[in-house]
Amino acid sequence: MDHFLCNRITNWNKARYERKYNHELFIDMLYEEFDEYTEAITMVDKLDGLADLYFISIGALWKLNVNPYQYSIRRRDTIIEDFTDQHIEEHFIGIKSQVIKIGYIISEINQATNEIDIKDKISTLSVLIIKEALSIGCTIGDFRVVINIVCDSNDTKLKYKLRDYQKGNLKGENFISPFEQLKIVAEVINERNKKV
Repeated sequence: MDHFLCNRITNWNKARYERKYNHELFIDMLYEEFDEYTEAITMVDKLDGLADLYFISIGALWKLNVNPYQYSIRRRDTIIEDFTDQHIEEHFIGIKSQVIKIGYIISEINQATNEIDIKDKISTLSVLIIKEALSIGCTIGDFRVVINIVCDSNDTKLKYKLRDYQKGNLKGENFISPFEQLKIVAEVINERNKKV
């Protein structure tokens, strides 16, 4: 995505977590958000689901002691040039749906046993999430706005250090839901999709 958004996500994680990766928690969160995305009916829910998947993926890269932006850029270039076109077709043998590819990569992350493999698969996942956003009618600019909206909302969650096995979704009385702002973006995307 971009340096600013990766920094926002990593700073949010720094304020709430030690820089320690918990594979079980990450997998639980991925499956929870993936299920929410696959069950989403409205564009708002789809945007929220994809943004949450992206948010926790970038957070996991930070917890794995890498700079998510630099790592994702390096991997993205490889993935976009090689993986998404040629290798994805070979790897997924004719599967066209980005959703199935995301589910498959999440399954591979779950089964991965070494840190380098986990990092690479999470980076691949982040690219597939963006590709899925594009497939539902988002532009890259739209998805940046969506990520910012979700970051703004997440910034209103309670802020204190959590253990590496705790989810950082504690909503206090000052929590502001992203849904009203996401509705505005969803309306623009839905209108644009009608014209296509």
